[in-house]
Amino acid sequence: MNGIQVSTFDSAEVSANITGNTISNTSLAGIGVELNQNSQGNINIANNNISNVQRDEFSDGIYVDLFDFATTTGISISDNTIKNTTGRGVSVGNFADNTETNVVISKNNIDTTDAEGVGVQLVNGTTTVIDNLINNAFGEGIFLEGLTGSENVSGNTVTNTRIPE
Repeated sequence: MNGIQVSTFDSAEVSANITGNTISNTSLAGIGVELNQNSQGNINIANNNISNVQRDEFSDGIYVDLFDFATTTGISISDNTIKNTTGRGVSVGNFADNTETNVVISKNNIDTTDAEGVGVQLVNGTTTVIDNLINNAFGEGIFLEGLTGSENVSGNTVTNTRIPE
């Protein structure tokens, strides 16, 4: 199970402010947010402590995914501490059709993941990944794929990445 899960459907509108939580020993994700169909949202995930998210390669510390025609005014993931995940530390995926969004991932401390420390896929808009500390990630510390728009990746410290065999 996820530590915290927010899912929207139909034409729901959500302003998710997920802050100040301690989440430990979960199997699917520490914090998961999914916007589906025509839902809309603003997502802020900050100041959470997440540890021991253990099940499979999709067991991320934090993930935010958009599907169908979902839209968001912004996704901010900042100042979280994430340790020991079998998936990514932080994952953002925009799988929605023609959706523009802005993503900021900043000042997170990510330690020991069995996938990338930070992974961002298919974002159409501005992607900012700054001032994160990433240690002992499997593969890339920061992985960006299929982005359109501008990217700012700066001030991050990535150490001890492990190479897949």
